[in-house]
Amino acid sequence: MRRPKLFSSPDFYDRQWEQYQFQRLLTEGQNILVTAPRRVGKTELARKLLDWATDQGWLATYANVEHAQTEADFFDELAKVLLDVGIRPGIGDQLRNAGARLRKLLPASAKVSDGEHSFELAFNSDIEDALREAQERMNQLLESLTSEGQAVLIGLDELPIFLSTLAGQPGGEARVAAILNWFRKLRCAPSLLPRVRWLLCGSIGLDTFVEQRKMAGSINDLRPQKLGPFEHPIAIEFVKLRARSGTDSFEVADELAEEVVNQVGWPLPYYLRLMVDELKALPPFKRSKSFPSSADVKEAYAALVSPDKKIQFVHWVGRLDLQFGKVAALTAHAILKQCCQKPEGTTKTRLRTMLIKRNPHGDPETIERELVDLLSVLERDGYLHGEDNRWAFRSFLLRDFWLRHVAF
Repeated sequence: MRRPKLFSSPDFYDRQWEQYQFQRLLTEGQNILVTAPRRVGKTELARKLLDWATDQGWLATYANVEHAQTEADFFDELAKVLLDVGIRPGIGDQLRNAGARLRKLLPASAKVSDGEHSFELAFNSDIEDALREAQERMNQLLESLTSEGQAVLIGLDELPIFLSTLAGQPGGEARVAAILNWFRKLRCAPSLLPRVRWLLCGSIGLDTFVEQRKMAGSINDLRPQKLGPFEHPIAIEFVKLRARSGTDSFEVADELAEEVVNQVGWPLPYYLRLMVDELKALPPFKRSKSFPSSADVKEAYAALVSPDKKIQFVHWVGRLDLQFGKVAALTAHAILKQCCQKPEGTTKTRLRTMLIKRNPHGDPETIERELVDLLSVLERDGYLHGEDNRWAFRSFLLRDFWLRHVAF
């Protein structure tokens, strides 16, 4: 079996403690669910762990299922990346053939069973056999990898996006339940449990996704591990290192690096990288005579929240529909619009009043429950932060983007 290429980026920085913790859990046989707000660096850390697993002699691979539209696409993506770690082509072909058969039947009508649960779908009677065959082929493929005691680590990214896409199709919620329950059985299969580890992450939280559907039991075998922003001293070192990298490098003093961190407000690697790269991109006529200086940091920040840089943040807007569905996303937009008006945000009381005005005939308890649920998810996903009954944007950059380009 051939050694796969390196997974991680050369830009990856620090996370030493998190790496140690995750490595320990994986060595102990745990499957990990990385929980974190968006843009914290979940995927980068996952890729670093895949490199570590390769160095330990494990087979390691990474699958991003963001663009999968159906169960067949999902199985195809897994088959493709598992072929990369050296499985015999014939075994992979069996899974792909099963996926191709399943694809021909979609959309179709049947009752799908994972052995413990049954789900009525709007499909023809052949789909149950086709789906079961694809699932069995996946089990067999993984068993073939581990038959000689080989350890395997599979990084699976953006599973909730695939599941959200699936949920919007005919019989979608039942199909989501079937996939989630089958996937849990796969992870817990006695023949695979000692050898196959899973590392799940994504820009939409799988924990939030299943909680919204009252299916938390489908992931209760996973070990949640929270990933947060950089600690302040590490963020400063990251800014200095990023400034020194590349052909257009320059030195940044500690004081100026701290200004960059404070300007961003919430020290995520992604935001800090944007700020430093924007500093590097300042043309000569916009640079101060003492570049890099405080004036240059302010100039770079203004450039980042200008209309021509919207592409850097617009994914935060599109993810709301995926996360909440179109109806609840409208309410989330209203909450975010209210919170972005002032740097200090607004109070929960004002948010509740706003929602009551939007739905004057609604049940107050229902409105209160909706507000609590939405604020919880918006906080978990990195939009807002609540403290002392006040809710504000976590990131100054994201708040200014929202105020200038979304909240109108």
